[in-house]
Amino acid sequence: MKTIKNHLTQPLFSYTGAFLSDYLVGQLGRSLNTITSYRCCLRRLRDYIEEKTEKNFFKFTFEQATRDFFLDYLCWVEKSGAGKATRNQRLACLKTYARYVMDCDFELTLWGSGVLSIPMTTAEKPMIGWLREDALKSILEQPEDSRFGNRDLAFMILMYESGARVSEMLDLHIRDLNFFDSGSSVRLHGKGKKTREVPIGEKARATVEKHLSRWFGDGPRGADDYVFFTVIHGMRYRMSIGNAERIVKKYAILARADNSLIPDRVTPHVFRHTRGTHLLRAKMPLPLIGRFLGHVSLDTTAVYASCDIDLLREAIGNVEENTPEMQEEAVWENDSELLSKLCGLS
Repeated sequence: MKTIKNHLTQPLFSYTGAFLSDYLVGQLGRSLNTITSYRCCLRRLRDYIEEKTEKNFFKFTFEQATRDFFLDYLCWVEKSGAGKATRNQRLACLKTYARYVMDCDFELTLWGSGVLSIPMTTAEKPMIGWLREDALKSILEQPEDSRFGNRDLAFMILMYESGARVSEMLDLHIRDLNFFDSGSSVRLHGKGKKTREVPIGEKARATVEKHLSRWFGDGPRGADDYVFFTVIHGMRYRMSIGNAERIVKKYAILARADNSLIPDRVTPHVFRHTRGTHLLRAKMPLPLIGRFLGHVSLDTTAVYASCDIDLLREAIGNVEENTPEMQEEAVWENDSELLSKLCGLS
């Protein structure tokens, strides 16, 4: 007699190998950072399963991975100290995995639908931090004229000038620098393997060239060499995000002693936000700013318009100046056609 296979008794992690190595890259075109993030999410789920069941995670089946189970897991994520944004990120990973499983095994469609029905939570978007011109200047004045000081200054100036993400900065290679007397630019490799080229000023170019001359000397500069790197046992390696954060934090603390306008927390990403805000204050149109910063959606760029109180004050002033006096007579009261539209009748 033929045995009917119960698909729900398969291990929950049966498909994760192909999901991470093939599906995310080949079909969805996700970046290396996204894949790393999803792998970490699934590892956390593994840890949670082993903590709760006290058994090997691979014995945990789809049948046990109910909708209520995942809701309990997400509550555990938040109680562990993570914010709502992290909770949503973990859920996004689970939903992507559920879609993949449903594609692989039609019999697990009902299981996947349960995961997809779990709602995201509303996470408050943090206020964008940025630096005013004098605050930025104070930070850039702090590095000493030394080998490491030149490197740190070049990193901060180029990060501001290019509006790069910190990962884009750390992925810069010598081949990505286009320095010419007629104008200079850098090629940035952004999210989703998208590449964009952004112009930089002469000051940024000169600072980067000084940094490279101090670190490479008269030696060869290979096209594959990193612009910003860490030397370990005589070998050059990609600088870590943690090191980049320490650089910015160090000079922000030094500058804060003389400038109270510098925020309590300054990260590399603040330089990117600062560039976007300064371009907005310089009246650059939002679509151009979005293209400069590598935003996929204009909604992302529009956030910059809400973070500058001076721009809001200016906008309100323009509205007040151009607002005509209110009509005292309600002329619409006897307008049957208009009233019908307002009531949804036409």
